[in-house]
Amino acid sequence: MEKTVTEILLEKNLSITSPRKLIIEEIIKNSNPISIESLQKRLEGKVALSTLYRALNDLKSAEIIKEFTTTDSITMFELIS
Repeated sequence: MEKTVTEILLEKNLSITSPRKLIIEEIIKNSNPISIESLQKRLEGKVALSTLYRALNDLKSAEIIKEFTTTDSITMFELIS
């Protein structure tokens, strides 16, 4: 059974905030690694750029998502299974 976004955040003892939920939902919807530029475009008007970076760092620190760089030097994010 798939965990909900809220369950994922609670499991890692993170506050449930709208930006965190939106970011995780977009990463899940994409089903492939996603760049910060793509996330920014998809969340435009919903999440400020500074909030996006802060939330991504929080999610990385909590080991909910992982970050890697492609051979083209593009930073990508994906959900940790």
